[in-house]
Formats: sequence, structure tokens, C-alpha cells
Amino acid sequence: MTSIDQLLAQRHARRGDRTGNKVLARARAEQSRYIAANFSIYDHLRAHLFHPHQHPIAAFSSQENQVPEYLHKLGWIKPAGNQRWQVSNDDDIRVYLSGGWLEELVFLAHEAAGADEVHFGQDIEWTVNSSF
Repeated sequence: MTSIDQLLAQRHARRGDRTGNKVLARARAEQSRYIAANFSIYDHLRAHLFHPHQHPIAAFSSQENQVPEYLHKLGWIKPAGNQRWQVSNDDDIRVYLSGGWLEELVFLAHEAAGADEVHFGQDIEWTVNSSF
């Protein structure tokens, strides 16, 4: 079986130092599945969290409000006024909530399917003029 590193080398590329944290992805599996199961509500909240000037108020029904409340209980977001939420200052949480959760979910799916080798959140470096 050809490894990912071998395939990259054939294309004059290699994996960089930054890669996703597989242990953390497994630990957050429940949260990633929750976000996926409630994606339409979460996507509205995500727009508000990361683009508050374009989406200033995160108005939710009482049932939909369960999604921000769930993330608040985790300490990942906090109330910032009437129907407003603010994302944690933790860089890892910011990356996760802005889309890293989906990368982790895909990693978990590949791992569960028995893939020989799985990487996510991986930097790739290409050769330009014979140097990386």
C-alpha cells in the first residue's frame, strides 16, 4: 500500500508540521456529531459568531436556542447581550467552531470506515525551484 507521504513525494510535496489533533478529535466526537445533527441552526449561529456586523442578532426560537445553550455550557461561547453570542478567545475553539468540527467529523468517519491512513488539518508543502 502506498502511503500518503509517498504519494506526496511523487508530486514533489510533503506534509508540513501542522496537523489535526486526532486524540482531541476523538474526544470531541459527540460535540461534532451534535453540530452536524443541528447544522441548519448552528450555521446561523456560526454566521453571527464570526461575522457579527453582517449578522448582528442571533434570533432563535426556544427550541433552536438549545444549540447556543449547549455550546455555552461547554464554555465555547458566551452571552454578549440580548440575543447576541460571542465565541471563546481560545484559538483552538475558534478554529473548531469555524469549521474544524467538520474536518474532525470527516476524520472520524474515515477512521471508523477502516482507512489505512488518515490526516486532517494538515499543512502541505510543495517544492518550488527545488526547495520547500
